Amino acid sequence: MHIPHPILQTETIASVAAGGTFGLLLTESGKVYTCGTGALGLGREKTQVLMPEHITTLSGIRKIAASAHHAAAIDGEYMLTSPIGPWDPCVHFLTHPSAPFPAI
Repeated sequence: MHIPHPILQTETIASVAAGGTFGLLLTESGKVYTCGTGALGLGREKTQVLMPEHITTLSGIRKIAASAHHAAAIDGEYMLTSPIGPWDPCVHFLTHPSAPFPAI
């Protein structure tokens, strides 16, 4: 069962990234929220969210980015990317900043 995790009123949004059918919000505390349609990082059954929900598997994130079919999060040591939408569990790439970016 999916339990939503909405943005708390005590959180401050530090950054926003827009993808083709989804959006990402980064809080000052390093939490990432998502909304839209597609692989949102909220579980395979949750593919459409109209209000931002917390991606509980991510924490300590410093930067986010998104494009039409791609999302990335950087925690200062590693970058987590997905070529089809934010954080689908099947397509994670973990890269260290000194390593070359993975070929897709």
